[in-house]
Amino acid sequence: MRSVGLVLASALSLGASRAAADCGCDHTIALAQTSANGSDLGVAPGDTVCIEAGNRPFLVLNDFVGSASAPVTLKNCGGLVKIANDDKGYGIAIGASSYFRLTGTGDPNLTYGFDVSASRTGPDYAGMGIAVSDLSTDYEIDHVEVHHTGFAGFILKTESRCDGSA
Repeated sequence: MRSVGLVLASALSLGASRAAADCGCDHTIALAQTSANGSDLGVAPGDTVCIEAGNRPFLVLNDFVGSASAPVTLKNCGGLVKIANDDKGYGIAIGASSYFRLTGTGDPNLTYGFDVSASRTGPDYAGMGIAVSDLSTDYEIDHVEVHHTGFAGFILKTESRCDGSA
């Protein structure tokens, strides 16, 4: 029985690797991951980071840094990335990132490769579909559908800091 499990696990792993290769990925954020750090993944300017399709409760992305001539591309791979929760203040949160593009164009059969909702309404905070903050700059977001948010579909800002850095 153990060998059957190993064969199945290998087959599933091979399938995920093939899907990532089909999407032109340099790096992949697996469905089981709810957060990823570009520096930890070794993401460099011009790299393509694929976000595996499927249902997930939220996604936190930090430190994805490209350049003006070679932005980092973050895209869906293998179908629709559906993010839905009612207990967080966000569906997708992106921080400390620059020169990147979050795009839902990873599957040519879909108009919107990301479907994001964050329906929390409070009392202490309400949900935002996509939040980009923490000094993030120079980015594009396209081909995403955001709906059923407790507060706002998109929050794209950096709050002031007491140390004067923002």
